Amino acid sequence: MGVLADNLRAERVRARMSQKDVADAIGASPAAVQKWEAGESVPLIGSVYSLADLYGIGIDKLCGWNKAEQSAA
Repeated sequence: MGVLADNLRAERVRARMSQKDVADAIGASPAAVQKWEAGESVPLIGSVYSLADLYGIGIDKLCGWNKAEQSAA
């Protein structure tokens, strides 16, 4: 799995939500949430914003972006 997939699952578990709970909260299907967490597909940017908002974190943290690494590139 990738960083995004790992973070999606970790944040959902931290929030004590099921995949269905997340899907219902952001207007996606449970199958889509499962595929995102398995790394089989990625959410559209609108869903990424919704997920970050749902979990109370920034999209940079959700996506695993490190500002120090980006500035060094």
